[in-house]
Amino acid sequence: MRLRRAPRLAAVLCCLALAACGGGGSGPYVAFTGGGFLFNYRIAEASYGFVARVLRPIPAGTIIEAEFEDPAGGPPIVMRRRAVGMQITISFQSPAVKGVEAGRSYRAVLRLIEPETGRVLDSQERMILSEADQKLLPARPPVVGPGYQPAPEP
Repeated sequence: MRLRRAPRLAAVLCCLALAACGGGGSGPYVAFTGGGFLFNYRIAEASYGFVARVLRPIPAGTIIEAEFEDPAGGPPIVMRRRAVGMQITISFQSPAVKGVEAGRSYRAVLRLIEPETGRVLDSQERMILSEADQKLLPARPPVVGPGYQPAPEP
């Protein structure tokens, strides 16, 4: 009697193991896990970014697009790259931005785009709050170079 149950038990365990791998199926490809603003006093710049966790395999060659709201009010900042291999996380950081206000949230969007058709496979949006104001940064970098030499006067 026990020998007859062994193949069934093995089949059930294999099914559970395959389900745990998350190798396919539906649902989102990614989920935001973090994000925030970076105020770099040394170079007098502010930027922001995010990190997303990959929930299921992203097809190789998929275009990963990040869109950041421009705090200065200009058009959105768009960055793109291609998915490669087995990625665990995806992270993007905006270039230097101007006009960041304390207590205001800025929109960040992550899209996965099929390269052949342009079809959006997944799109996630997050609001990223700035707890500091860009006015805290100096108008120009106070130091230059790797040795932190004082910046020359203008």
